[in-house]
Amino acid sequence: MNIMFFLKPKSEVAHIYDDDTVRQVLERMEYHRYSCIPMLNRQGKYVGSITEGDLLWWLKGNHNLNLKLAEMEQAGKLSAIVTQNIDGLHQAAGSKNVFELHGSVHRNYCQKCGKFFDVNYVVNAKGVPYCDECGGIIKPDVVLYEEGLDSQTINGAVRAISKADMLIIGGTSLVVYPAAGMIDYFKGKYLVVLNRDATSRDKQADLCITDPIGEVLGRIRV
Repeated sequence: MNIMFFLKPKSEVAHIYDDDTVRQVLERMEYHRYSCIPMLNRQGKYVGSITEGDLLWWLKGNHNLNLKLAEMEQAGKLSAIVTQNIDGLHQAAGSKNVFELHGSVHRNYCQKCGKFFDVNYVVNAKGVPYCDECGGIIKPDVVLYEEGLDSQTINGAVRAISKADMLIIGGTSLVVYPAAGMIDYFKGKYLVVLNRDATSRDKQADLCITDPIGEVLGRIRV
């Protein structure tokens, strides 16, 4: 048997770099349907491998926030999440009722024919991603500068805030509008601010906590 037949040049082998983000690693593994992927440094030297198990343990230890919010929702203690994030981590953790004010990179559409594309298609495109049917440019379903927010998402977020008994504001400086202004729709009993730095709403809050939000929510027993 000629083993050279099975070998590929390093440049042709799917891999990750040791300075890639967790999201980049996940997307590369999902695209190639790998359960384990080799890791190189920027000099091209092999430094180890990452498995699905490694990622699961990392997510469990570093994303208590997303997992805890999903757990609270499943237990009926949380009615909705209003977020400016576009990474989809809340849904990945199991949350269902999520209002993404700025959209999501997981939804991408051809600007010409409207065909849907997932994030893997866009990430693995060489340069600007084009539609494989009509050749139009593919744009992520995210709000860019000078673009308006989706009215249906805004209305849903406002309804959820206005009906809440308690509003927890977490991990935000409250300087980006219109998201920061949505707090004015809250008419419930308790306002809680969980943020490292002071915010403009601290004086209105019934409780302010400056400890790391993931640690604080991680202590909650549902």
